[in-house]
Amino acid sequence: ALGDRFRSSGVMSSGFNFGPLEDVVTDFGYSTTLALQRFLNSEAAQGVGDSKLHEGLCWSLALFGGVDETDLPPGALETVRKIQTPEHLVDYVDKTRKARLARLEMRKSMMKSKDAWWGTGELLRCLGDEVWLHSVGTAAARAAFGALKCLTKAEEAHEGTVDAAVAQLIGHCRSASAGVLQVAGETLAAHAREEGGHEVARGALQVLMKRLVEPEAANMACMAIEAFGPLAHEPLLEFQRDLKSEDGGILMRAAMAIGVLCRRGVLEKEVADRASDELTRRLTPQAVLDQHWSVTVFALRGLAKLGGDAAAKHQRVVATLLDNEEGLIVAAAGEVLGDLNAAHKLLPDVVGDVVSRLARRLRGETDRYIEVGVCQCLGALGKAATPLVHLLMERLKGRDIEIIRATGAALAKLQESQAVSKEFMEAAADEAAARLLAPNWEFRLQACAVLGSLGAVGMRGESALRKCLEDDDEAALVRAQAREALTKMRLQLQGGKDKSSQPLSQPMSPLQGGKSSQGSRSVGF
Repeated sequence: ALGDRFRSSGVMSSGFNFGPLEDVVTDFGYSTTLALQRFLNSEAAQGVGDSKLHEGLCWSLALFGGVDETDLPPGALETVRKIQTPEHLVDYVDKTRKARLARLEMRKSMMKSKDAWWGTGELLRCLGDEVWLHSVGTAAARAAFGALKCLTKAEEAHEGTVDAAVAQLIGHCRSASAGVLQVAGETLAAHAREEGGHEVARGALQVLMKRLVEPEAANMACMAIEAFGPLAHEPLLEFQRDLKSEDGGILMRAAMAIGVLCRRGVLEKEVADRASDELTRRLTPQAVLDQHWSVTVFALRGLAKLGGDAAAKHQRVVATLLDNEEGLIVAAAGEVLGDLNAAHKLLPDVVGDVVSRLARRLRGETDRYIEVGVCQCLGALGKAATPLVHLLMERLKGRDIEIIRATGAALAKLQESQAVSKEFMEAAADEAAARLLAPNWEFRLQACAVLGSLGAVGMRGESALRKCLEDDDEAALVRAQAREALTKMRLQLQGGKDKSSQPLSQPMSPLQGGKSSQGSRSVGF
């Protein structure tokens, strides 16, 4: 909305029809605008993501808008000198200098007050454009933000312009893809460091720390947090207090964030140790009885995300939760123990205790949720679970679809950790494919679930699954299960590519896109 205000006809047409002097100003403004647009809209410029080039374009907009070149930060003027169009090198410094002097002379001779320049709207548009930020990176984004700050200090931009830019960048930190949130976060960090902006830092960091729980965004969010330097200290301390929350989701998110920040060295190792102690306080027998089971699950998942020595020192407490009567608690405990085992931090006697507890539960358990939790736990234990693979195979031939899915997923994980061989998995897939020919539709339904849960090896039964798409069972369950299995296989073959790291579209630049100003010579001075 603020950008639209800058482009409004009242602003763009103000100060005109005052004679020859104004024609001089308009000619410089019009020719500069056309030169920039010829470059930015040319075929040669499509896909250009050269950060230095875009830096120059942003600073040239500041100069053309009336900023004195002596007020630019070091190095900014040099980026303007190096702007090159597809046709020839253009001296934008000279052009903007003449335009500024002519504007000042016009204001002096006509006693005309300053008015906001339309270029501020274009710079705001760039900072609000995810494609542009993704293409040009932090340096160019900082140039666009710096240009707005210079225009504001020169009283060539409306009051609140910088605040609008901050709001746009925090919005990107909240919801944009990983690459864009890093650019937005680092741009805000640079502004906060330069201006001592504690409020800006606090607002941005609160949003960035929430993104730490997203696997695809955690690394970029952490880099953005690092960029705030000492300004991040106080908000991070507040974040640690969330570990005392009675809301399981909040305490897990805090633990995950602390784990990421400690692994990258943003927080000291002692912070992770204190966090693990606080989480383990939720795992004592009395606490587990008193609190909702979901708090226990979230505390375990938070401990898993802390990882390392912080979680390893509490492994015996976690192992006792394998005897819990909630399947999700058993699975969450297995996640912690599995991660520790993969990191070679699970003590030998604890490994033996864990395996014996799980074997006891599998042999005597009748509750489906417990069985699902135990299967998920075994899948996380890697080679330590090898002695119990035969018990998993028994459940792969069962009738409960949820248990079959959990068992197949566990076996797929065990294959990844080389606890079971590829040949073993292929034999399981072939046996399931053969069951697709059974006359009983329930057997065919179970076989579809098996193939869909075994991962990529399930493709061995693809042709048989496709025939099941025409199955005539009364409830159409076989058809639905076959369709789901084929979908899972396709995702496995695609390798789970992270689309957030892919370019969003063609990169966009200042003055490119939106309404073109080539159709009018009216530019506010």
